[in-house]
Amino acid sequence: MDSSRGYSQRASNWFRGLESKDRNWIIGGAAFLLLVGCCSMLGVVAVITGDDDPDPTSAAVVAAATATPDVTEQQDPTRTSEPVDDPEQTSTPEPTNTSEPTNTPEPTNTPEPTATPEPTDTPEPTATQAPPTPTPEPTATPTPIPPPEPIVTSGTGDALTESVQLSAGLAIFTLNHDGGSNFAIWFHEETTGERLDLLVNEIGPFSGRIAIEIPVDSTYLYDVSANGNWSIEAIQPTPLNWEAVEAPVEMSGTGRDVRLFVYLESGLRRIEMTHDGSSNFAIWAYNSDASSRDLIVNEIGPYSGSTGLQIGSGGVYAVFDIEADGNWTINIQ
Repeated sequence: MDSSRGYSQRASNWFRGLESKDRNWIIGGAAFLLLVGCCSMLGVVAVITGDDDPDPTSAAVVAAATATPDVTEQQDPTRTSEPVDDPEQTSTPEPTNTSEPTNTPEPTNTPEPTATPEPTDTPEPTATQAPPTPTPEPTATPTPIPPPEPIVTSGTGDALTESVQLSAGLAIFTLNHDGGSNFAIWFHEETTGERLDLLVNEIGPFSGRIAIEIPVDSTYLYDVSANGNWSIEAIQPTPLNWEAVEAPVEMSGTGRDVRLFVYLESGLRRIEMTHDGSSNFAIWAYNSDASSRDLIVNEIGPYSGSTGLQIGSGGVYAVFDIEADGNWTINIQ
């Protein structure tokens, strides 16, 4: 019984769940099957009773039964279905126990807001120190070249001196004599005996310097004519071991002298000169190794004038050899 009731209940629920159109088709089909069954039963009865003319009332009943009922579609938004007749009375389901409402929880205590901390003083940013620059390695200080040692030769009266070793290049000779007669010195190359230059030819006491070119590395001799004491000092300076000056520069002196080294830039250099003596006044301009020279003045007696000196590319350290018997000046522009 319980299973039948459950089945009826499920069928009722399924029927209620159908669309209204579907339900109408089902109802019409059931009526049609019922009518066909009734007609079949009437035919059987007629055969048994032998009544060839059936009751018109029965025919009317059959016609009425075969008429397809008009089923009007009803749209039931709520789909409320008619209760289905159950041969046995369906038991009303026991009401379900309504659950007791749950107790609403008591509101929790709202925590007190925490105190906002006082802002701390932002420290001033410290200055970022730049990384220390690497200390450059000290460059090696070039070892200064010491000035050359002078080679001194001395004597009294006439003499052919011992040989001295000299190198090719510039040589400066400092000459002194205290006699009252002729003082002359010839300069010889020892190997060949060749006379290279007359270093001095004066009467009486003398003190001065001269510059010449030494042609090759070799040994050399002095052939001296004198009536007093004399001395010869030979030195071979270069711009690397001697103090140099740079033009413009002004120089002055008295008598025979040499001035070195004066750096002259390339181009035409102006040179102004004066002399107040009564004898020869001549100036030779050498380059630093005496391989070339220019005669820039050659006059007798007092002189005042200027000239140009052409200097090649790269400049030159010049040496000035002055021959004079009075006071002189040289102004190099």
